Amino acid sequence: MEDELRNVTQFWNVAESMLHQIEEYRGLLWQEVDGVQIEIAVKAMQKSLQKDIKMDKKTDAYQGLLAMLRTWVQIAPLITELRGPYMRDRHWNELLGLAQKSLEISDETKLSQIEDLNLLALQGAVEEITDKVGRYTYAKQEEAIEKNLVLLTNTWEAALFVLTPAREPDVNLLSLSEESSELLEEQQMLVQNMMVSKYVLIPCSIDIIHAECSGLNKAVY
Repeated sequence: MEDELRNVTQFWNVAESMLHQIEEYRGLLWQEVDGVQIEIAVKAMQKSLQKDIKMDKKTDAYQGLLAMLRTWVQIAPLITELRGPYMRDRHWNELLGLAQKSLEISDETKLSQIEDLNLLALQGAVEEITDKVGRYTYAKQEEAIEKNLVLLTNTWEAALFVLTPAREPDVNLLSLSEESSELLEEQQMLVQNMMVSKYVLIPCSIDIIHAECSGLNKAVY
């Protein structure tokens, strides 16, 4: 009887410590979460629970704690994938749409809010989305396209136009500076290449810039 009481007391002390640790994970800010470290720590807890606890392992309390740890072992790799550097708002929106939930990913977002999306039920979707954005070539190409869009926008916001008097009175001809003219031709090719790229996930912005560059080319020449 004394041994049984000691084993039960040991279990509840261990359970309290593990539950406290899980709650600490849930309270972490999403931007600070390290899914790999969580996975390692929870697997260690699971191993300790199975090895060191001497009480009856068929009890609801033991099985409930073990099930919770197993769930976190499954969730942790999904957290790692979602914390990938190439996740963008559009990828989160795709996932949130599948979860039929609303959540703004910000500096204030906590891991508990991500967990509440029921990641295990969405495991297939999470893996598909993160695999798509996580493949090195795909992600790097998508990132390069985004940088090019910023470059194009900044370039043409600062482009210099020249008004040259025509032969007719009170008529001026609109033209680009020589430097801007060379850039227009060069960047039209860049836009065309982006439009046919298989990595394009943001066609709307590219279509707009392509139309503007084409219209500018016709107006100037």
